[in-house]
Amino acid sequence: MIKKLIIEHKFTVTKSAQKTALNHFGFTEKEILNEIIGLQTSDFYKSMTSHHDHKLWQDVYKKEIVNLKTYIKIQIFNQNTVIISFKGNENL
Repeated sequence: MIKKLIIEHKFTVTKSAQKTALNHFGFTEKEILNEIIGLQTSDFYKSMTSHHDHKLWQDVYKKEIVNLKTYIKIQIFNQNTVIISFKGNENL
């Protein structure tokens, strides 16, 4: 569903995700989306509820990108994919 919505141009990348993706990887929005589309089942880490609303579920993925472990948090909201977090961290 996440990939399908991105392909249909139904997505939002939060300012925070854009900023950390640029700072950690030099990624543009297009490069973020390419990484999301390339996620595999094996990259899935967990599902969790939003800290602000326990009814909203978010999926967390961990993937190595450019030799850096990457934390990616995604939510589907109002039939849109929302990329909440996209950040590198050597300690993941």
